[in-house]
Amino acid sequence: MHSLLPSLTRSLQASSCKRSLTDVCREIYRCNHLRGFYRGYLSTIAREIPFSIIEFPLWELLKKKVAARKQRDCSPLEGAACGSIAGSVAAAITTPLDVAKTRIMLSRAEKAPTILMTVKEVYTAGGVRALFSGVTPRVLWMAAGGFVFFGAYETVLSLSYWVCPDKRKNVKIHTPESPLPL
Repeated sequence: MHSLLPSLTRSLQASSCKRSLTDVCREIYRCNHLRGFYRGYLSTIAREIPFSIIEFPLWELLKKKVAARKQRDCSPLEGAACGSIAGSVAAAITTPLDVAKTRIMLSRAEKAPTILMTVKEVYTAGGVRALFSGVTPRVLWMAAGGFVFFGAYETVLSLSYWVCPDKRKNVKIHTPESPLPL
């Protein structure tokens, strides 16, 4: 589903005339069979993994900095703000992968190009500027998304501690100094 909906959406958006969802599905299937619905799936994964590798640790680091400065745990609102910043930074850094993913998904070639081929092609055609095309709306979108996602997470977490106060006492945080028990 993660790749199916963007395939359909991009095909509908790229169309110059009004077409129904059924028409788009038929065309995708006619041209590439079931494989066509998942075009860009690997490039989506290639974008999401680095994004998450940047976003989650950065969110935790920012929360630690805020908590140290305030000398208390972060509030859900502060956690949301940290998530917004982390999402923005991750979005900016991974924009070239997002540009490549979008081009792969929109490619009419029978065999989808690889993400590396696409990044090289975009760079050759337009340089660094082309690799970062759309960076501003992407950063703004991910800032809002990070705020909502991490804010909701932090709110539910703090509500769960309020509902089950004993659970907070039993939460063990594992750090490099105190690794997970084997």
